[in-house]
Amino acid sequence: MSDKAFLNGCTFETGQELGFDEFVSCKTSCWGHFNLFHSATRDYLKNKSGIDEFAVDAMLADETRPRFVEVNGSGCLVILRAINFHPDRANDDMISIRLWIEPNRVISVVKQECKSVEEVKDLIQKGVGPKTVGEFAVMLIKHVLYHMEPVIAEIDEQTVQWEEELPENAEHDFFSNLSETKKQTLTLRRHLAPERDVIFQLGHTPLELFTKKEKRQIQELHDRITMYVEDLASIKERIINLTEELRGRLATHTGRAMYMFSLVAVIFLPLTFLTGLFGINVGGIPGAETPWAFGVFSVIMFAIAIGLVWFFRRIRWF
Repeated sequence: MSDKAFLNGCTFETGQELGFDEFVSCKTSCWGHFNLFHSATRDYLKNKSGIDEFAVDAMLADETRPRFVEVNGSGCLVILRAINFHPDRANDDMISIRLWIEPNRVISVVKQECKSVEEVKDLIQKGVGPKTVGEFAVMLIKHVLYHMEPVIAEIDEQTVQWEEELPENAEHDFFSNLSETKKQTLTLRRHLAPERDVIFQLGHTPLELFTKKEKRQIQELHDRITMYVEDLASIKERIINLTEELRGRLATHTGRAMYMFSLVAVIFLPLTFLTGLFGINVGGIPGAETPWAFGVFSVIMFAIAIGLVWFFRRIRWF
């Protein structure tokens, strides 16, 4: 993130890049993009922007959630969440985009660089970007959702692979992967569900920000994010089912192993008793002076073991 307060600005009609002073005095539809962490940003928003104090406080808050608020009929506060593409951060650690939207002005504030915002800026500077405030809002939301789709698709694809090739003997790492994916899914859904409501409210605002065509586009974007939220809910349920199925398999394997151990113990219990009985060092043990007594005793032990195995199979214990 740049150490400047004013990151960039431009007019919608011509795409001309604006400096801070030019943005402040701009008489046409324009956009100004600011760095949240710079003190000059706070000074401008609080003292020079003309934005309601409530909206300024929300734009400068350390922690935010997606929200939409109309303020005194003059404009609206819109807070969105976008995918974080920073290599040291997870995708579910989303970036907040704080917007103040008026009929002829847009002010955006971010904590760190946002890919969606940079893409819209490049399009404006190339002369193929939005020409009005309404088009800007639609295009920004479209780019935000565009980057969410591959992230959700990747999670869905991974879940499908697990469903098709669920391991018979799951190790601890596999349960950790399931848990991490579930956490990522819940985090994304926690941000996208309120963002869906924000997009719906934005498309139904009485403020004269959007044409009928743009409102239809916002409705399509609302339908798309609704699908994302439903997909994430479905993925969460599938991961829960996978976890339960794996635990059931492990419980079955464990129960079967314990059952076999119990059978072995039952078979060897009388044999252990006999060996213990005939192994005591006292006089009178039968066969103590007979050379072939050990062989006879071994045959008897083997016969008892075979008899127990036959008996258990007869009563269908295994």
